[in-house]
Amino acid sequence: MEELVSNSGTWIGLAGAFFARRRLGTMRCALVLGSLFFVSSALVTFAAAESPIAPSPGEVKPVDAERSAKVAAKVLPKEGYTLPIKWGDIGVKLARLGVIDLEKFKRLYARNNPPADLRHLEAPSEAFITITPENAQFLVTVFWGLGLANKNPLLDKVLADQGMQWTMGLASTGGWTLGAKPAAELYSKFDIIRLTPAQQALVADLAQRVYRPCCDNATALPDCNHGIALLGLMQLMAAGGSSREEILKASLMFNAFWFPQHYVKTALLFELRGTDWDAVDPQEVLGSRYSSLSGWKQHVDTELKKLPQLFPPQAGGGTCALPATPTTAGDTAQHIHGLALDRADPEILHLATHTGLVRLRPGAPPERVGSRAFEMKGFTAHPREANVVYASGRPDPATNPQTGIGGPGLFLSRDSGQTWQPVALKGDLDLRVLTYSLRDGGRLYGWSVSGQEGLYRIPVATWGIERLPAQGLSSVLSLAASPDAGGSLFAGTQAGLMRSRDGGRTWVPVTAVPTDVPVTAVSYHPTDAQVVYAYVARPDAGLMRSRDGGATWEAAGLVGGAQAPVVAIAVGPGDDVAVATAQADVLRSRNGGRTWQRVLGRGRVVTLAR
Repeated sequence: MEELVSNSGTWIGLAGAFFARRRLGTMRCALVLGSLFFVSSALVTFAAAESPIAPSPGEVKPVDAERSAKVAAKVLPKEGYTLPIKWGDIGVKLARLGVIDLEKFKRLYARNNPPADLRHLEAPSEAFITITPENAQFLVTVFWGLGLANKNPLLDKVLADQGMQWTMGLASTGGWTLGAKPAAELYSKFDIIRLTPAQQALVADLAQRVYRPCCDNATALPDCNHGIALLGLMQLMAAGGSSREEILKASLMFNAFWFPQHYVKTALLFELRGTDWDAVDPQEVLGSRYSSLSGWKQHVDTELKKLPQLFPPQAGGGTCALPATPTTAGDTAQHIHGLALDRADPEILHLATHTGLVRLRPGAPPERVGSRAFEMKGFTAHPREANVVYASGRPDPATNPQTGIGGPGLFLSRDSGQTWQPVALKGDLDLRVLTYSLRDGGRLYGWSVSGQEGLYRIPVATWGIERLPAQGLSSVLSLAASPDAGGSLFAGTQAGLMRSRDGGRTWVPVTAVPTDVPVTAVSYHPTDAQVVYAYVARPDAGLMRSRDGGATWEAAGLVGGAQAPVVAIAVGPGDDVAVATAQADVLRSRNGGRTWQRVLGRGRVVTLAR
């Protein structure tokens, strides 16, 4: 087991980064465990078993190592894929306008050899743009900046429909920290690429049809780095005169290099059905059936799992946030939105992620809980009832007809996340943080960033919804309710730690911790109302603990880097505490913070929990 030194300073984080007082909503979208299944181009043997997608006996030979390698080579050609457009001065423009800060970009790769393509950000180039396994992460980041900053009606529509705060809370906006200006000052701001009406119509049409397997949104709602990068790519190609077919082909190739494990599996599925990858229709593959998260899981992964043997693991995969260093082989990730210790067995950790609940059992690999994707936003566990958890977010499209919920909703599970039932909201609000209070028979508190922003109270007896005045409260990043029915509420905000003693109606600052500094996470002990943890995003503070109900505070032995504040805290029996950071680290202390054990590092298992 790896023991981390207490107060080790910036144990993780982007070199040279700074603590910025900006919206930290997307900090809750930390990278963590993504697909628990990957693709291998090594030996993969299939029997011609009876299955909806398996060939009948004698039609197709088993998928041996040679055949599997050939399929993978078509999806991810060693020489890469070259676009029919050149770099030109696009990189120089991004740097000149402050969309990309070159010094930050260089520091990003300071620990490794900088990619050769970095030169295209410093001087105009006649080289054609080529994506390879080596520069795929670099290109997604460059096109991310392009898609974010180039003025386009699709981005303007998202802003008009959802408002600035909601839009800046997306992973594609709030996660952008490589610019010389904040994302709000870059979003759809510059005429970097000018499209004719016909070119814009082509981009708009394709953006509605093209998906990527990290979420269930089309490119027209670019809510993560891959989505907004793909939008930038489409615009650049359209402006360069590329045809619809060329843009679709390029979109499929870039998606494949960004999500290799997904598309190699998809190609093997088509191979088993008798269709060579070179002959597939890019529009069909890029549609929601094969390239949205839920579509891919249902129509590719689930079908392949019906075969007698599963794929052994292989490195590779996309992540939806900036890398602290170039992506390491094996990193596959989604977002962490919450953390909890199992009430029945505190050795078990539950991670609420961008695609559902992940469980870390003692001595076992991580496992996905439930069979359907669930984009979780807020997450909280009942302080006393085992197996009862609550989450806000969006169900997968297959669930929508059953629940009537197409947008954000509030859900209850009584079996630790195996199944969920909708209980409130039905798309009216978007609760990014949740906490459970035992007051008045049980009530949930949540902070919504859409609709009428603010603090909401939801009694579990009626599931009615009430917006509280919440005087003195704004920009909430975390909520925590006392395990005592009459106890306080704490809120971590961009401006510090706040406290309410009247059920959320009025709030005052907690001056015993540094003020005017973001407090990104706060959590009570599940049974002891005197013990509270909070994370103060300042180098001389970090994780802090109160043993007297919030009157006085002390350092709890953990300080993260500027790019890796703690975004979720789970407190267990005794001095057990676990934290999740904005860069996919999950750490655990059994002694109140004197020593820390890393369970996940950048979304990968470092050591199994025990």
